[in-house]
Amino acid sequence: MGLKELKGKELASRIEDHFPGSVVERSDISVTINSHTIVNVMRFLKETPDFDLSYLNNITAIDCLNSCEVMYRITSMRKKHALIIKTKLCKQSDAELPSIAHLWQGARFFERDICNLFGIRFTDNSTAEQVAWWESFDKHVFEKNHTSLQS
Repeated sequence: MGLKELKGKELASRIEDHFPGSVVERSDISVTINSHTIVNVMRFLKETPDFDLSYLNNITAIDCLNSCEVMYRITSMRKKHALIIKTKLCKQSDAELPSIAHLWQGARFFERDICNLFGIRFTDNSTAEQVAWWESFDKHVFEKNHTSLQS
């Protein structure tokens, strides 16, 4: 039997009970969380026995021109369910999120890649330095706000 997706709408009310005002949006398969509460919500989902979402599958980002979304896919191997948590950021030169690397060590590398590719910084993540490009390259290749890489 494969993994089943946790129902976002049901989960959102449980999150909202513990962290009022943290749920921004809910859908059938995901919950969008206020970026200021992302660490507390992720800790709650990992450490609460009902959820037991102890495995971080991945973190990715999407550039939506005026904003960015960061998406976390987390799984419980024991309970055989999974969930997508999202958070939205205004697109600006100082976009940053708190790191969840202290909850999942593997997050450090996902966060580093997102920092390099999208320019979103993660506070308290010492591995989020530029590693992929040459020294004079100061753009983020997945950002949609530049017209050419030839500058």
